[in-house]
Amino acid sequence: MMTVHPEANRDSVVKKIIWLRTTYRKEFKKVLNSERSGVGEEDIYVPHLWYYDLMNFIRDQEIPNSTQSNIEDTQVNEVHIIIIFIDFFINNNKTN
Repeated sequence: MMTVHPEANRDSVVKKIIWLRTTYRKEFKKVLNSERSGVGEEDIYVPHLWYYDLMNFIRDQEIPNSTQSNIEDTQVNEVHIIIIFIDFFINNNKTN
């Protein structure tokens, strides 16, 4: 039988949804971390939440999108700027 909470309002429902997502996310991270750790298949973490499988529809929201780093480009640009500065400095000191 379904339990009804007469005092439930929008805020309490939103808080409950956030709580469900948060606990799902924690369990999902445990699963991912155990898979990434290189343990055998029999040692991969098994979620204990009774609703874990029911929440799998939000799984794609929990996996971060792959991004491209621009760190290498920034480092190359910084090195290029330093070389230009050194060339400028050397050339100006030769004429003085």
